Amino acid sequence: MNLRALRTIFPCLALACLWGSSAVTFAGTCENIAIPAYFYPSQPTSQWNSAVDNAPLPTGRQQILIMNPSSGPGNSYDPNYAAAINTVHNAGTGFLVIGYVHTKYGKRSLGTVESEVDKYYSWYPAIDGIFVDETASAASYVSSYYQPLANYITAKKTGANVMLNPGVYPDQSYLNISVPSTSMLIVNVFESAYSNYVNLSVPSWAFSYPAIKMSHLVYSA
Repeated sequence: MNLRALRTIFPCLALACLWGSSAVTFAGTCENIAIPAYFYPSQPTSQWNSAVDNAPLPTGRQQILIMNPSSGPGNSYDPNYAAAINTVHNAGTGFLVIGYVHTKYGKRSLGTVESEVDKYYSWYPAIDGIFVDETASAASYVSSYYQPLANYITAKKTGANVMLNPGVYPDQSYLNISVPSTSMLIVNVFESAYSNYVNLSVPSWAFSYPAIKMSHLVYSA
């Protein structure tokens, strides 16, 4: 996921309008919103504050901010990120923060990724889960890499959420990765410009899954 391109993205998670029929219809209301908050939470004025203030949520909806200190948790605790997490949480129960890690499409050491997960939970225990960027899409990685990683993330904290980003519709088995009932699994199945989004081809198997399990990252809209 390109950090520079995502500074101003406001992607819609689980587009309910896509799942009402077999045809893709671009109308309706997003169930949730995620913001790649890849900007430093400087105070007293911060884009983190604006992201919360400018996105009021209907009852029952959620907004997820993805924190990314340095393509991961960084080298040390930063009190400004801790303050930003509190700002998001103080906005209401529907506002969540998850931490960014990347897996280099399954080529990065699982132990290295898990150590970054540990840092997030040690330095920022209030976070609500982990965003896994550069997720592979082949079925062979599910049992050997991404299911163990999901287990690790959710075992560290009750209710921790897992968001995987292959950026394309992966093998169907990714949607079957298990997490505890108190956690959410979201698989980002599209990451590209709006010009490509309007011609998105959705595999038939996707319509058998709840919309809340999938997200779309749309930029240049």
